[in-house]
Amino acid sequence: MAPLTLVTKAELAAELCVAKRTIENWMLWGMLPKATYLGRRAYWPRSVIEAWKQAQFSAVLKAPVPIAQQSEKFAVAPPKPRRMARQIRNSTPATR
Repeated sequence: MAPLTLVTKAELAAELCVAKRTIENWMLWGMLPKATYLGRRAYWPRSVIEAWKQAQFSAVLKAPVPIAQQSEKFAVAPPKPRRMARQIRNSTPATR
């Protein structure tokens, strides 16, 4: 039988490239598997974290977002013309 390896909040945060506080928020919101506590420290078995990651990423891969929705989701408002900004900047306070 393989030895049980435990993952701490800091290790999980580094592995997922998020802040430790994000892990704490995910714990509060129920987005992570239930942790085992030793004192005040939270630990997860490595196998539970691996299964959770597999479930999270397989769900993302099963439901791709259509390209049309991706472009709408990340649409950025067009910048204001420089000429208009220059006119506002050069106008006197009385005419604004």
